[in-house]
Amino acid sequence: MRYVPGQRVNYKNYSAQIVFYYPSYKKGKDAYTIKFFKDGTEFHRLCVEEELSEEMQIQFDDILK
Repeated sequence: MRYVPGQRVNYKNYSAQIVFYYPSYKKGKDAYTIKFFKDGTEFHRLCVEEELSEEMQIQFDDILK
């Protein structure tokens, strides 16, 4: 399991949150249910791990160095 429920991730151009984890969903790939907002509407979607990326947080200390 790469992501845990409650973790923030990126799905396409949207910030999403992991809701459920499905181990070995199809052909040994892990799947996740995510929720994200698009134009003020909440969506839920089932995604395989390759469709998601970790949300990067920039630390101000790193920018100032």
